[in-house]
Amino acid sequence: MLLLSLVLIVAVDACVRCRLSCILGHLLGFLQSLSTPVTTCMRDTSTEHCKTFYPADKRSQPRLRVYSILLLGYFHAAATENDVTPRLTFSYNAKERTTRSFSVNGVFNFTSVLLSSEDNILYVGARESVFALNLSDISEVRLQRNLTWKTPERKRDECSFKGKDLQTDCFNYIKILLRMNSTHLYACGTYAFSPICAYISTADFSFVKSDTGGIVTEDGRSRCPFNPEYKSTAIMAGWFHCQMLTVV
Repeated sequence: MLLLSLVLIVAVDACVRCRLSCILGHLLGFLQSLSTPVTTCMRDTSTEHCKTFYPADKRSQPRLRVYSILLLGYFHAAATENDVTPRLTFSYNAKERTTRSFSVNGVFNFTSVLLSSEDNILYVGARESVFALNLSDISEVRLQRNLTWKTPERKRDECSFKGKDLQTDCFNYIKILLRMNSTHLYACGTYAFSPICAYISTADFSFVKSDTGGIVTEDGRSRCPFNPEYKSTAIMAGWFHCQMLTVV
């Protein structure tokens, strides 16, 4: 029984091993107490009567069953939590494998994705670019659409003046892509450590522009990270209200 318990402990992760060790410790302590003889003595006026017995009688069996159930319960939970077997597997280059790849020359740091089942599109945010990929085949060039959202040289100079790396930090990394409604996306970028947000029309995949022809933008602070290396996630909570969580 001890050997079986040790095998179970090795088979699961560290967190579950800790819980199993605790249960096993109590169980082994209880089993040890069952094997330890207990002597009781009674004395009358002239003689002393002593009796030695082992606690492993019928009264201990319910407790033993409880410990066994706990151990089996934790093992079942551990086996379920650690079962990472894929539901569908293919060998490399198998004919049944339908994986498609997507890449663009000169475009780097694909930092955000948004899957839209409504229009069968995968939206991808990269460094100074946003892509709309048709899910029927994301590698098919003729089915792809893209937007360029570059950082002006003035902003890049300001970023460099702040001590940031002009070759890595001072670009517009698209970190937030959200579905705002049925017709528009909400996108935010680091914009050379000066984050801003804009609106994208999904009908023609273009930025919403003002009467003067400029992209309609708004302050991206508290909505988008300044640093492109920071991880973040966001959710649209109400009309025009974006909540963001940044993980450094």
